[in-house]
Amino acid sequence: MIEPAIQYNGVMQHSIRTRLLSGTAWALAGKIISLILGLLVSALLARLLTKDDMGAYFLALSLVSIVAIIGQLGLPQILVRFIAEATACDDYQQARQVVLISFRNAGIASFTLCAATWLFGSTPLTTLLKSRTLETVLGAVAIWILVSVFQSLVSETFRGYHDIRFASLFGGLLASLVSFVMLSSIWFFIGHAELGEVIWIVIAGATFSLLIASFTIGKRLNINVTRNVNARAIQSKEVMQAAWPLWVTGITLFFITQADIWVLAFFKPTSEVATYAAASRLVALVSMSLIVVNAVIPPMISELYSQKNKTELEKLLRTTATVAGIPATLVLVLLMLNSEAIIRLVYGDKYQAGGIVMIILGVGQLVNVWAGSCGMVLMMTGHQKSMMVITIACGAITVIGALLLVVPYGAVGVATSAALGMTLQNLMQLIEAKRKTGVWSHLGLIRLQPIIDLMKPPNM
Repeated sequence: MIEPAIQYNGVMQHSIRTRLLSGTAWALAGKIISLILGLLVSALLARLLTKDDMGAYFLALSLVSIVAIIGQLGLPQILVRFIAEATACDDYQQARQVVLISFRNAGIASFTLCAATWLFGSTPLTTLLKSRTLETVLGAVAIWILVSVFQSLVSETFRGYHDIRFASLFGGLLASLVSFVMLSSIWFFIGHAELGEVIWIVIAGATFSLLIASFTIGKRLNINVTRNVNARAIQSKEVMQAAWPLWVTGITLFFITQADIWVLAFFKPTSEVATYAAASRLVALVSMSLIVVNAVIPPMISELYSQKNKTELEKLLRTTATVAGIPATLVLVLLMLNSEAIIRLVYGDKYQAGGIVMIILGVGQLVNVWAGSCGMVLMMTGHQKSMMVITIACGAITVIGALLLVVPYGAVGVATSAALGMTLQNLMQLIEAKRKTGVWSHLGLIRLQPIIDLMKPPNM
């Protein structure tokens, strides 16, 4: 593994920049289109559903997110890391084995969880979330969970192979496009919809995307395996030992990104949940640039760290953080100046109270962008246990804060707790990533020359 690091400043530097520029272009296009489609779908739903049904939809989406994370067993990130490491050594047989092991284990877990949600989820949901409407669509929600698990695994498999184009397409873009077309037709011809109908439309879009992706990835695995010359067998135990800290981390991350909605649902009406969730979806505009970066660089982090090339790794991290931080700052300023007008434009007058929530959450997301890909550094360099501990601690603080603030301050108090928890988590991850790997990941406005170099065509 030493020789590639020696050659890095020549051929390998050209390769990294080429992949970064190409991957960023695909990821940026995919995320922008997905974000636009997501906002359009949310705008359609706000007009097709009652406000209470809209709140139930957001609760269903949150439920799908957490159960899908449990069913994934931490394997999406492991797919990226292990595939990138294996293909860097031309061990395509090992990459194929990791894919098969991950899909098998996650499939067993997700089928079990879907059955449990369908059969036993009614009473807990009614007690905790106080949503009778959500109880009536549990069967559809269970199937939605299953499709979401495999959609994530397929997308991250392509990312591990450095195929950002298909990772973006099958990571939600194609599914969102199909859902948008179907919902638009309903709005145009009928003008209203029931919650169950909307969920089945979302499932149909995701299933269509998953079927095409499965065929494509099957061809990729069969082609690559023939190129292997030095196969090394890998066991399920090895994969799961690396995955379990990421699994715990992913579950705990839910308490920072989703528990605010659940706490609000327990203490406040579903209509207030709808306003809060609608505002939180618009906040994705702030972090979109970092999402694009994190869609491209995980395999590069793993590759550079395994080659002990920390100088180029820090250059990559801080340059991409700076590139992501500039538009994120501008977007937050725009949201602050026009918060109520923007939320009215997308969702209608009934949701304009979410303007202050959007600003508070946006500040937390801006800190997330400024810190760069520090969490990804910990996950892709084998320090997932440190990430797990930080996430658990910050998740607990966030939930406690939300519980203390929700009754006196409602959605604003919950948003404040979520923003503070996110800020604390990113600061701790930034420091821990530096301590464990020796590299910083935060933005730096003085690093203009690396940005210029990054944007040069690869043949210059």
